[in-house]
Amino acid sequence: MDNQDADTAIEVANATVRFATDQGDITALKDVSAKIGVGQFATIIGPSGCGKSTLLRLIADLLEPVFGSVSVFGAPPSQARRARQLGFVFQDAALLPWRTAIKNVELPLEVGGRTSRDRPTRDPAELLDLVGLAGRHQAYPQELSGGMRQRVSIARALVTQPQVLLMDEPFGALDAITRNRLNVELLNIWAEIGTTIVFVTHSIDEAVFLGQRVIVMSANPGRVHTEIDVPIEYPRAPDLREEPGFVAIAAQVRKALESA
Repeated sequence: MDNQDADTAIEVANATVRFATDQGDITALKDVSAKIGVGQFATIIGPSGCGKSTLLRLIADLLEPVFGSVSVFGAPPSQARRARQLGFVFQDAALLPWRTAIKNVELPLEVGGRTSRDRPTRDPAELLDLVGLAGRHQAYPQELSGGMRQRVSIARALVTQPQVLLMDEPFGALDAITRNRLNVELLNIWAEIGTTIVFVTHSIDEAVFLGQRVIVMSANPGRVHTEIDVPIEYPRAPDLREEPGFVAIAAQVRKALESA
């Protein structure tokens, strides 16, 4: 997409994804189109099986569409992946149990392609401090709570200074109090680093609290149903969820999900 707008970080154009199964081909995504701006925080929500994670994997160059196209900063996702422009945070922190927190964060600098040497990287210790783990650099995963392990996984994803951070329900398995706390911390991190974030969630409150824009998807096959802007200024405090403006937008997202 050579004519991609310079302000566009990610563009998905009429993308269709199919998987072969024993029962035949399944269309996971059909004619999906979306644009996400440079530095934007976009959230994706939809029912189970609507292709939210599949869409993230398209952007991350883990899947290819059978029709349509995907670009990251105007180039194929494969180019962005090789240049270490993409970071990915999964629902499971997936830390190596025999490595300390700081050694887990350092891992992307030790494995894979060395393209990252051509770009500046973040100091692992500073990243652990940034995500709220000062003093826990030498702790092993089994010594950390679930929320702390997710903080380590976020720091690990940021160590190569990706320009796009893809997050697939990273807080879905956490209790509500920890989840809300990490929502605020994630927004603080985003405000500091300025990277583009695409965040998948099942939670309406989380989608509205975090995002500048909520992409609502529908299933069978997966497609974009609607996009809803969240015109609420940052920083956002936890008690925002009780304000009428927030409640109204959450209701709008809920209604879109019900009609999807």
